[in-house]
Amino acid sequence: AAAVCREAERGAAWAQKAVEQVGFYLGVGLANVTTAWAPQVIALGGGVMKSHHLFLDRIREVIARCVTLVPPAEIALATLGTDAVLHGAARAFRIERGQP
Repeated sequence: AAAVCREAERGAAWAQKAVEQVGFYLGVGLANVTTAWAPQVIALGGGVMKSHHLFLDRIREVIARCVTLVPPAEIALATLGTDAVLHGAARAFRIERGQP
């Protein structure tokens, strides 16, 4: 994913098309989540979001167009970055063991 993003930033047409498609499909998926659960905010994190400037506008555009039954969710970047999954797993582990 990082190599594709680098190529998109360099102007490679094939990579820009791939990034556009990924933004579209992420937007469709998040629109479905928004319609089903009506969250106020969806936080995106992980390695791909290091290149968020390539995806976010397309994601937000698709959500704005597709979400009609509930207010569209705000799309934000997770503040924990690539450590979000690790923090979530640690929290789930503690909850499972009855720890706060």
